[in-house]
Amino acid sequence: MSQPNYGVIVGGNLTGAAAAGDHAQAVQYNIAPADPRVDGIVAELAKIREAIGAAGDLPERAKALRDVDALTAEVRQADPDHDALSATFARLVNRVKPVADLAPAVYQVWALVEKLLGSP
Repeated sequence: MSQPNYGVIVGGNLTGAAAAGDHAQAVQYNIAPADPRVDGIVAELAKIREAIGAAGDLPERAKALRDVDALTAEVRQADPDHDALSATFARLVNRVKPVADLAPAVYQVWALVEKLLGSP
């Protein structure tokens, strides 16, 4: 015995969800692709994290690492919080000032984030 098609006939490419039959459900999630600039920012934050880990005399190393992790998580959000990012970047700059090369690197990543998000 053949099953009825419930009126669904697909001739060609199906680009959306389709369901047929008793208690059938079709679910389609439309998720925008991630901005490729986010991957670059995350990569730069990973470099900063590595440099913080290797820095000899950094009094607030654990807190700086925590800030980098918070920045990475926030940048990956679909709608990053500009105020939270700004405050965390400012805090991170202050924590890494004892290591001469780190603060400029943090500022460079902040510039990338500003380009991504635009002005608040």
